[in-house]
Amino acid sequence: MKQECVFFHTEKGIEDAEQIFEKNNMKVVFKSDRCSIDFAELTDEEKISFLKKDSQQIKESIDNTQEMLSNISDDLKKIQKIYKDYEIAENDNWNLKSLQRYETQSRRLEQRLSRLGRYRSSFFVSRFLHLGMNRDGRIDCGVIIGNIDGNLVRYLEFHDNDDPVVTITGSGATSIKSQLESQF
Repeated sequence: MKQECVFFHTEKGIEDAEQIFEKNNMKVVFKSDRCSIDFAELTDEEKISFLKKDSQQIKESIDNTQEMLSNISDDLKKIQKIYKDYEIAENDNWNLKSLQRYETQSRRLEQRLSRLGRYRSSFFVSRFLHLGMNRDGRIDCGVIIGNIDGNLVRYLEFHDNDDPVVTITGSGATSIKSQLESQF
């Protein structure tokens, strides 16, 4: 028997997909709301679905990074001003007023410097975690794998993606696709 591999895209979420699997008497072999799959293990169509989402999020990440860089530039200017004021306060005669000013400037400087650290952290978090692919090429996704009449049906939902894909592999893949596609 000739093996076929067919696919279709859906807007249904993982809960709806699970109900469709059950309604069609598919044996669910595996289900996870958050699973890690190697990018190389995806079919071409699954890769395309993931990359569509990834390219949108890279654009958003670039936009966020540009905004972040602008904020960093503003913060650095403020830090320079605070530091000049800090130096002035440090060189003042030490009285209660100059001590209070010194403490205020120290706190402001600390707050601005901690923001710079958060900018750096948020960039790496958004690029490597939010996008769904980690550094070793694995992708986080929701997955349901079912079996119907010896054919394998795999539903993949990449996080923050409105383009899940259903892939059917087996000798009766085309007829199962016809049966399932209208339900998705």
